[in-house]
Amino acid sequence: MYSDASISAVAGANGLDYAKNKNRGGRSSAKGRDFEIVYGAYRIVLEAANALRDGALGTDISFHDQVLCFVDDFVASGPGGRTLAQLKSGAASWTGGDHPLGDDFRLQAKLDATCGVAANYELVVGDDARRDALLIDRPTDLSAVSVVSFPGELEDLDLISRLDDLAAALAELSPRDAERVVREQVWRMLLGTWQGSRGDQTLASIIHAAGHGPGAIVAPLSPPYILSDEAKKTLDKVDGLRFNIHKNFFTYDALGWMVRGIADYHCYTPQFEAFVTELTTSQPTDFLSFWAVLKAHI
Repeated sequence: MYSDASISAVAGANGLDYAKNKNRGGRSSAKGRDFEIVYGAYRIVLEAANALRDGALGTDISFHDQVLCFVDDFVASGPGGRTLAQLKSGAASWTGGDHPLGDDFRLQAKLDATCGVAANYELVVGDDARRDALLIDRPTDLSAVSVVSFPGELEDLDLISRLDDLAAALAELSPRDAERVVREQVWRMLLGTWQGSRGDQTLASIIHAAGHGPGAIVAPLSPPYILSDEAKKTLDKVDGLRFNIHKNFFTYDALGWMVRGIADYHCYTPQFEAFVTELTTSQPTDFLSFWAVLKAHI
């Protein structure tokens, strides 16, 4: 993302060494990394929900952590530029220490200007009191740096309950009804996917990895799936069956709403493709026959 040469041109050899040491230190700090991973997952969830609502595919948005630069903890890149975040789970000061936070933001702004990158900056801290103190003390030349608080050390359910935007986004991302357990499952799936990634992923790749397995947990960022005419005609012949495609998952009800369900795998998976193939081959006309085909695949 940033070359050694561009960093050296802005900050000299010592600045490059500092950026490299900062990068290595960030990857080895367990408590700080936990805070950063949770915040990164939060930002990814919000972006994914926006993309799903807008019908976007998420291929032009990417996320990175521990980037080789000066504001390095979490970077979101998109068509409009980058947002670079520095995260502090503990104490934070604009001017304290051998390498003050204020200088990090100044160097990063200079680096981005030199590289022709349109960028926004934010400092993320763990509570409102630290946020408010940093806003009061923020240097005038850093007035464009946002200072926000994020309760990243809460347990899953507490975090979702605290953050309304997170709860709404999690509900948007699942094809299932927005119950508490569903929101929690979506959160844990995306948090685990981000944590297990190499920290340099497009939004599309993260959501694809999270939603490709069973359970109908995360809806894919894909164009609306359209059943073939042959599959529709076959399904229409099943006595008492009603079906739909919701967020690219096959849903159904039958027997006067006595049986309702959603396929475990979304419509762009090999499992769903195999279901459609067997469905059109076997041509079931009653619910039990349809159910047998469904359960054999999805």
